[in-house]
Amino acid sequence: MDFCLGTPPAGSPPNAEWQAIGLPLVGWISGQCGVTSQAFAPPLVLKDGDAVAVTLAYDLTGTLTQAVLPQGWGNGSPNGLPSADGSGEGVGYTSCTDGVDSTSGDTVRTCFDEPAFTPSAAKVQ
Repeated sequence: MDFCLGTPPAGSPPNAEWQAIGLPLVGWISGQCGVTSQAFAPPLVLKDGDAVAVTLAYDLTGTLTQAVLPQGWGNGSPNGLPSADGSGEGVGYTSCTDGVDSTSGDTVRTCFDEPAFTPSAAKVQ
């Protein structure tokens, strides 16, 4: 399944939101272009006149990533984190928000990435 067809028009209110503890609510218009579900297993086969109800399951494990930003990093990269290998190349995410560590004063970026979706379908009688 491809989710790109449901992209809201420009100026629409956010259709996706997330919030980490102690950080502001973040909302954006998510068109989901490029986000696809896992394949139907077994494949979905329909005949003329068939109707199905599709359900999407998802697992939120690993959807949040957090890192301390090095001084001067992240300017112009609002939805990214530094790479773990120290190369300086950023890793992109769907949405990020910055906070400040109350002990160290470091900028801490928390990023969200959309989960994988697993479809299932049942014929409607």
